[in-house]
Amino acid sequence: MKGISAKAGLAYALKYAAEQLAKGIGISRHKVQNMIGGQSKWIHGSNTHRRYMSVARDFVNQCKANSVNRLDKVTQGTVAGYFERRLQCGVTQATLKVEISAINKFLVDGLGRKDLLITNGQAVWRQAESGSRAYPFDNPQLLIDAIKEPAAKAIAKIEYHTSARIAETKNIRIDEKNKTVSIIGKGGKERDIDYSGRTGKFETIKEAKNILENALQERSWHQIRTESYQYLHQAERAIGEIIQGFHGFRASYISERYEEKYEQYVREGKTEDEADRLADLAAGREAGHERADTTRHYRMA
Repeated sequence: MKGISAKAGLAYALKYAAEQLAKGIGISRHKVQNMIGGQSKWIHGSNTHRRYMSVARDFVNQCKANSVNRLDKVTQGTVAGYFERRLQCGVTQATLKVEISAINKFLVDGLGRKDLLITNGQAVWRQAESGSRAYPFDNPQLLIDAIKEPAAKAIAKIEYHTSARIAETKNIRIDEKNKTVSIIGKGGKERDIDYSGRTGKFETIKEAKNILENALQERSWHQIRTESYQYLHQAERAIGEIIQGFHGFRASYISERYEEKYEQYVREGKTEDEADRLADLAAGREAGHERADTTRHYRMA
């Protein structure tokens, strides 16, 4: 992709921006800023890229639903309409802050539409509900590596590779023959996740389960859980991650699994809208969600 026309279709614009913004992944933001002598326009974390492009895809889908199919047809009113809908959905302030950043990154840095820059972001997100929501970690594997204590690290691995909630991690069941992991969720509902095509993750889960079980023979679950939060927050501060709980690993699983399933459905010939819907449902089922919009809140947080 060498450039983009002002009259480009939004489907092409989405792919173009995704490619342009991904140029910073794996490169230090500070290094780029020193090289160019200014603010980097790229995205430098793979999970941030996934999160932002999920927001951008949702924005494009709403544009299409309103018969706005070309880049030059997107106006400030189009952007305002998108956030009005998000406010009606009851999103939190934290989520809306991320979505504003994502839309600015998509339209301004990715596509060069400086006229669409959201300059009154604070006025927008203050209309949203207060509250907190788990964010996908920017680099969950790096964070896991930074956790010093074995049981805390095991909990993080299980959450990240299964989407289990922290209370569910100690009771997961592994079926070696069928390569499945069973999780007892809220209300005693059981869900099975297939790992037949993800053997590396399956082996990681098995190892983490053994470490956690050994720890539980020496300490109570309450003690392990309490101490694990302390070790997690130490690791978050050490690598500059957002300070939140283990639920961030669950959000990371959902976000990444959505992307995997979305790409799979597109390869199978599904339309982008259908792939988006099916991927939300697939990732949601593995996380124990019954509604696609719940999954969407996690991956777009």
